[in-house]
Amino acid sequence: DKSGKFQLHKNVDTAIKRLIFNYIGYQTKTINVTDGNVGEIMLLPEAQSLAESVVIGNNTTFKNGKRIVTPTTEQIEKSPTGFILLDNLNLPRLNIDIDKKSISAMGGGNVVMLINGREADRGEIVGLDPKTIINVEYSDIPSARFAGAAIVVNFIVKQVEKGGFLATDLTNGLTMIYGEDDFFVKFYNGASQFSVWYMPQFRDLKSQWRENEETFNLNNGTLTRREIGEPARFRYLFNNISFRYNYYTKKRMFDAAFTSEIENFPDNNFKSKLLANTSSDTLFMTDNSRNTSFTPRLRLYYQESLGANQTLYTSLTWNYNKRNYKREYEELLNNNTVENYFFSDVDEKQQVYNAIISYDNLIKLGKSGWVFNLMSSLKHSYINTKNIYNNQYQNISSEIDVHRTTADVLGLFSKNYSYIFGKIGLARNEHSTNEINVTKYNFYGTIGAKYQLSEKSSITTESYIRYNAPNLSDLNNISQFIDSLQIKRGNSYIRPAVDYGSFVFFMYENKKIRIVPKIEYKYTKNPIMENSYLEDQYVIRSIENHKNFQILRPEISASFNKIWNFLYIRFWFGLSHYISNGNTYKHTNNIFWTGGRINILYKKWQLIYEIWSKDSDSFFGETLQKSEGGDKLTLYYISKQFYLGIGCFNPIFAQARMNAQINYSAVAPYRRYEYMDNFKRGNGIFIKFVKTFKWGHEKDDVDVNAEDVKSESAILKGNK
Repeated sequence: DKSGKFQLHKNVDTAIKRLIFNYIGYQTKTINVTDGNVGEIMLLPEAQSLAESVVIGNNTTFKNGKRIVTPTTEQIEKSPTGFILLDNLNLPRLNIDIDKKSISAMGGGNVVMLINGREADRGEIVGLDPKTIINVEYSDIPSARFAGAAIVVNFIVKQVEKGGFLATDLTNGLTMIYGEDDFFVKFYNGASQFSVWYMPQFRDLKSQWRENEETFNLNNGTLTRREIGEPARFRYLFNNISFRYNYYTKKRMFDAAFTSEIENFPDNNFKSKLLANTSSDTLFMTDNSRNTSFTPRLRLYYQESLGANQTLYTSLTWNYNKRNYKREYEELLNNNTVENYFFSDVDEKQQVYNAIISYDNLIKLGKSGWVFNLMSSLKHSYINTKNIYNNQYQNISSEIDVHRTTADVLGLFSKNYSYIFGKIGLARNEHSTNEINVTKYNFYGTIGAKYQLSEKSSITTESYIRYNAPNLSDLNNISQFIDSLQIKRGNSYIRPAVDYGSFVFFMYENKKIRIVPKIEYKYTKNPIMENSYLEDQYVIRSIENHKNFQILRPEISASFNKIWNFLYIRFWFGLSHYISNGNTYKHTNNIFWTGGRINILYKKWQLIYEIWSKDSDSFFGETLQKSEGGDKLTLYYISKQFYLGIGCFNPIFAQARMNAQINYSAVAPYRRYEYMDNFKRGNGIFIKFVKTFKWGHEKDDVDVNAEDVKSESAILKGNK
């Protein structure tokens, strides 16, 4: 029938060894019958038949270098939203947290989410009706449109002719004030869609504290200081509301989105006792900071099919950012005498303009099965930032103008899941401040290939040259007090760093198992790293271009699917070896990291247990960044009416540490640990509730792309 359901009559000859399936508008498929059970059969639309395809499993096809996955009936029925469905598809090298609604690529890199080729935000993925998803395209091919994307995931979705879809996805704390909520509604009318997405996030945690051990090798001697933390408040409020209009047909698409973000960080507070080797007095320290921001954003996107598999994409984006940063730092003696006091009040106003135009041409090369894809892109962004710095010593203004332009072209030859490609581009970076104007040109490029060794295995290799533009906050030649001994300072003279790297990974997979070993090496020339030095008995923490920085990262991930038809297991581990060659220092560091996930999906119940250790840790310059490790356990009940779960952070491990920094500077090394008692063993209990509702009817037409630009603050902060 039109839903794809079929049944073979009982009197069909059992000697039949081959079945041929066909349906109007879809490619014919032939299946070899082995045990009388053919399972689910996927037919590709005729529009996608540019090249031959290779099928691995009943619902996965490789075509034009992409993995195309058709969700099974079971996966759709147990997935109320697009985010949960994506998690249940178990795609390679993706880490998905359905409670935080976050997604990342294993080993680093951005993940770009698309709906019918157009870039989508988190709310749109939450608001996807899984029953309208025809298939999901997964690509790890570098893109001319999405620079820096390690993985691109494209949901191919049916058009709903009339009606709507409502989704509510709530994750809220029971033992703490914590929320990650999404409310999404979409209305359909022919080729037009109108949607509203509201996302409130909030935290109010009253048990934040830190420990800090610092050594200062000053001109007149060595000072060591120890900070013993006491509980203080951490409060965060964020509201995002987005209005979107989308019009699309087979020939063109227009999308207009207006988003307003309001962020209020009223309390990021620390209280501590300070002990020093040069004094018997105990100082009482408070370090309180606050951030607020208001960011309206308008984005216009247009996509036009030029015929013969050619497509033109254009995007215009405008951001306005108004931010304020306040910090008060105080050291008191026992008798409440003020020993040291600093305050900082920074106002920022920023305008961001972005324009992008891209061209895509897909050409079939005769009857060979090979396809050539030509992609080109031209992008320009302009950022104007004005800051006013106020403290007890100065009232100064700074202004930064940044122009960034890139032009690149990518050529890709592909057949099934094999491909070979090359990409080359030129980047122009210009920034001007109150003191200086700097313009730099950088070539960048990538070459790579993927070869399908067999039906179940492939090998991929890639080599690249990339540039890293300086952060806006680093370009501010402003000084901000950290405490009574340290000053943070920007540097207007830094220039882009350049990465040279290569990686190779092997993938073996069948219906039950997937194994992916990978190794990557990256050499960075002129890295923008920290530099600490003495100036008038103060330690200056600044940044500059250094000699080089290197990373060697071997890793392996494995997944086991449908063990006993209900158990899914994933694990990953690796080693990151760092070599940091600064102008005045050299450091090496090794980080062994690991993680795992068990997913039990049985009838209407789902149990997920996750564990991780050091998988987000990193080393750069002279500082080791250590992020939270721990575990999480969540039990979900799945019904046709709702999706309900209860979970706990760190049910087994007594992990309260959230972040840590270990600095190896010869001038002023330190060890700093931040804790949150709310996340100790058994304390962080939360619930998840998902409810969806839809009305209307679909049609089978699909369109088969835009880049969002996020704002970047130029405020130089003095926080520890």
